[in-house]
Amino acid sequence: MSITSYTDINLICFGSVRYFGQIDLLEETANVLMDAIEKKASKQLEAVRFNRYIITKNEDLKELSHLSFAVLIPMSGAIQPLITALSKEIDFITLWACYIKGQTNKNTEDLVLKNNAAPALMDTFAVLKRTYKNIELSKSIDEIYSYYKVANAIIRFKSSTLLMIGKTEPWVISSVKDYDYITKKFGIKVEQISLKQLYDFYYAVPEEKAKSLASNWEGNATKVVEPTKQDLINSARLALAIQNAVTKYSADAVALACFKMLHELGTTGCMSLSLLNDSDTCVGACEADIDAALTLLLSKCITNKPAFMANPNIQPDGKINFAHCTSALNTSSNEDDKFILRSHHESGIGVSPQVSLKTNSNILSIRIGDNLTKMTVLKGKTQTPIKEPTCRTKILIDYENPQQYIDTTLGCHQILTYDTDYETFIRCGKILGLK
Repeated sequence: MSITSYTDINLICFGSVRYFGQIDLLEETANVLMDAIEKKASKQLEAVRFNRYIITKNEDLKELSHLSFAVLIPMSGAIQPLITALSKEIDFITLWACYIKGQTNKNTEDLVLKNNAAPALMDTFAVLKRTYKNIELSKSIDEIYSYYKVANAIIRFKSSTLLMIGKTEPWVISSVKDYDYITKKFGIKVEQISLKQLYDFYYAVPEEKAKSLASNWEGNATKVVEPTKQDLINSARLALAIQNAVTKYSADAVALACFKMLHELGTTGCMSLSLLNDSDTCVGACEADIDAALTLLLSKCITNKPAFMANPNIQPDGKINFAHCTSALNTSSNEDDKFILRSHHESGIGVSPQVSLKTNSNILSIRIGDNLTKMTVLKGKTQTPIKEPTCRTKILIDYENPQQYIDTTLGCHQILTYDTDYETFIRCGKILGLK
């Protein structure tokens, strides 16, 4: 499963013929309910596959095995044992209160209410939540899709692969470094290659392919300041090399130790990581900061959008001027985003994007940290960045609670996203065991 794919939504109706009197009425009611859910799917979920099931007896359960996400729909009484028997096969469960007025039609809602759907729902939910961590009760179809967004993001995240290229830079002291612990905590597979192995990928990239990508960057940039044409080609070759490594190891996230290559290759990984973060299928963190890479990964699993990994510069008024050299070219999903091609700020080597990010916009800053036990999610608003002698792409953030950022910080690098679905981040963090 890729980090932008969708798990199936399994719609499972439970009904007793004892209450409905005839199987045709039971099946007709089930289809009305399942139609209502499917019709309310957003355009974003057009790629989702819906599977439908109607369960009336134990024999019907035999066709169902492991399910990632399911909407369980009690339509009558006397179905509680059927629901509890199936639930052990499901990773994420939501029980839908289909009888609540205004979701389908009056006849259907009155019928399931008459047939004791309400007490069956609460009885089942009360028992299942004693045993199952990932279970919710949805009072509306909107709540079903809200929970599906959380569940789908967690499924994406936990089935991902992180590619470590080199080792975490020694000054990144806040990041986790135990790869086995990452797998144990989140289920994420960790692959590791050395910088030398990356260089083998680099030298295998045909020059013409590197020139083509470099030309594309140059053509789309509003200006090229320091980099030469050879700098652009070298940077493009590295970007293609990292993409080839990502393909070989089926990686969804990359943590790149980038500073050694400044002198060993004479280029930087800034554009490589920018390209990954702009893609639909991967994310990339510099300095091999694993905490940042995992936060970027979770953010894309939730939002399907690029995010910006950045260093904080505290201002006298409490605002934070964030800056880094690896911004995606479309971080703020703004058609007016423009970028200039610059050198890497600290070394003056290679190529980095200087992106004009959207101002006067709501934003979230996120960070997983403290040995993967906590996550901060803070609200703020973007403002025109302050010109400072720091990394190339900058954006100023006015936090709703500036002191909270100081008091709860988990590390240097923050992950900034223009997707402001605060509740989904909080709910995902809770499921992942992040305080």
